[in-house]
Amino acid sequence: MDHALETLRHLGYRLTPQRRAVWEVVAASSGHLSADEVFRAVEPRLPGIDLSTVYRCLELFWRHGLVAKTDMPGRTATFEADAQPHHHAVCTDCGTVRHLDDAAVEPFVATVSREADVKVNQIVAFGTCSQGPPDCPQWREAHASRTGQRRG
Repeated sequence: MDHALETLRHLGYRLTPQRRAVWEVVAASSGHLSADEVFRAVEPRLPGIDLSTVYRCLELFWRHGLVAKTDMPGRTATFEADAQPHHHAVCTDCGTVRHLDDAAVEPFVATVSREADVKVNQIVAFGTCSQGPPDCPQWREAHASRTGQRRG
């Protein structure tokens, strides 16, 4: 049995088909998923599952340290199976989220922690991809999906 599901069972939670399916989608992903994205992946396997159930499962996983939750101002929260604290860069044009190298960010984190007298858990840097739209492949793909166009 997967470590996360075993942890939930050990904490006294039932391993419902919904919790299993949501966990399997998040664990299989290599990126950041919104609750909507998880819902779209789970719903064909569990017809009738509610989006609210997916949210509750993700929040349960997050509360028990099984997933990382990234809240970014003006954006939908995303979840990933890498529950270790880490930092992100977000393209404001295409929405791509990339992990930042901890070693590169740590001096900045130490400075902010010291000067602001806070324990920094996460840094999120906003900017635009180096290529910029419309040359950014992620921007083109995101724009095509929003407008119903597909690249050929």
